[in-house]
Amino acid sequence: MTQGLRSLQAHDLAAELEQTLFPHLVEIVKSRADGHCMRVSDLDDVLMIRLGTRLQAEVPNAQIALLVNKSSSAVPESLGVTSTKLVEMRNPHADGSQRPPLLVFVPSDLRAAAEDSFGIATFEEIPVGNIYKTLKRQLLQKLPGNFKGPVGELIKRLTEGDNPWIFADDFAVVRFLLTAKINGFDGEAIGASLYELGLIPDFKLLTEPEKAPNKINRNRECVETITWSDKSERGRALELGLTEKAFRAQVAEFLVETGVENPKHWTHKIILDRSCWQFAFNHWVFEDSKDIDSVHIFDVSTNLPVVAEDEKDPKLSQLARIFHK
Repeated sequence: MTQGLRSLQAHDLAAELEQTLFPHLVEIVKSRADGHCMRVSDLDDVLMIRLGTRLQAEVPNAQIALLVNKSSSAVPESLGVTSTKLVEMRNPHADGSQRPPLLVFVPSDLRAAAEDSFGIATFEEIPVGNIYKTLKRQLLQKLPGNFKGPVGELIKRLTEGDNPWIFADDFAVVRFLLTAKINGFDGEAIGASLYELGLIPDFKLLTEPEKAPNKINRNRECVETITWSDKSERGRALELGLTEKAFRAQVAEFLVETGVENPKHWTHKIILDRSCWQFAFNHWVFEDSKDIDSVHIFDVSTNLPVVAEDEKDPKLSQLARIFHK
């Protein structure tokens, strides 16, 4: 890898989520009648502002708002409303006629306070909890064809089964795939983005794509040892079973410097600091290293009867001609 990896920024994630959520919300708002109230919770503030602003333009006949507890310079004046104003928008006009459908975005820090006046009894909750699952599927489909299978398999190994990887929830997988996407979706970018899953970046993860899932297994084992061993940082480095003593000592010093409490911290530093690229997983050589993905066929001896080249039986002589060619 000759250039550094661009880390995922809040606006990158917001833009991707926006592309997925916006059409869904437009369809819902347009399908609701006057007087109907809806709310959307559990989204990032930046994303709520982006969605709210676009919805106001796309569905001008509806009421679109974002709940704020006071005037906020970050929220457009036309979008932000206080709880008092929201009650007014919810209630009918003075003559009893219904107002246009209302969709309000509720920030997480105001959700508890909003339950009394804007709870699910009066506001339809628009579920967005599956947005990361949906986005994960979409990003997997955007992978280059030769990487879809291996990357899909390694994610499956990390997220399914009896012992899923604690750092590979849907949100983390989306961040991993999106980081790879904004860096070109090539093999090096995908391997370098592993820190989003709390794994050691591996620039050569997909050099041989069929081996990627098993390389991930070994990567995870190493992170588990580093994170949860009861030994010191240097003792944990010894437990890794690295072949080269000098490299093992360097890994130990790196772990002492960065700390081992949070894998997402020290694995990210490997990418952020070019001087730490030497600690990428493709440089790790193990004492018990073996190519477990390769199949070797050796000479095999059996005690079965041998068909001679001058066999008289017509059927057996035909086999003899085939195998002695």
